[in-house]
Amino acid sequence: MLNRKKKNYTILGAAIINLIATIYVLTKIITKVSVPINIFATDLVGKMQSKYVLLIAPIIVLLISIVQVMYRKKTMFKTVTTGKLIEDALFAFIDGLLIIANWVFVIIGYNFVKTSLISSIGINPAFLVIILIGLIILAISSTFPINRTGSILGLRTKETMEDDKIWRSANRFNGFTMFISAIIIILLGFDFIIKGFNLALLIGAILLSVVLIVIVPRIYVKIYAKHKVEEIIE
Repeated sequence: MLNRKKKNYTILGAAIINLIATIYVLTKIITKVSVPINIFATDLVGKMQSKYVLLIAPIIVLLISIVQVMYRKKTMFKTVTTGKLIEDALFAFIDGLLIIANWVFVIIGYNFVKTSLISSIGINPAFLVIILIGLIILAISSTFPINRTGSILGLRTKETMEDDKIWRSANRFNGFTMFISAIIIILLGFDFIIKGFNLALLIGAILLSVVLIVIVPRIYVKIYAKHKVEEIIE
């Protein structure tokens, strides 16, 4: 139950931080009064809106997060089902997708200098795919702390499959390492959008993600299981 309460605060906190960060960028960094609302337009006449239109997405994210928290509080004591896990992942994905879309338009509003926005910004669709992959990992990581023992979406090792306590501890830890990996991948996609492709960064992010998602959690399981056995012997 404690983990689910922490998750509520994480969801709401992320939405609030996103809104505050957007307000800061719009008031302190973006000096233009109007920004383009159609990134595919070659003629900006009639395609410009007040930069504060960009607050719509973070406000929607905040409202969704509030609804999410209220719903979670009502269902906190109910049995976690497959449907509940899917709901968690779907909400996390929608929140993340809206946040990413919001910041893509913020970047466009800050950088556009030509009438052809695509050539002006130079957004490579592959970079958006990288961000999407990060969002998917983020959504999956949100289900790990509450997955049932033996769930397909979980850290399945000999130790975790045989002991519920090890399963819960290991999957909470793996959910955290996946969350860190997802943030790294999302930031990488944004870095490529702003600064351009960097092969060394891509390879480094892939290797680090493999370590965080696959290797480190399994090392944690071995250490935790060994420590538990020693406690039983004592």
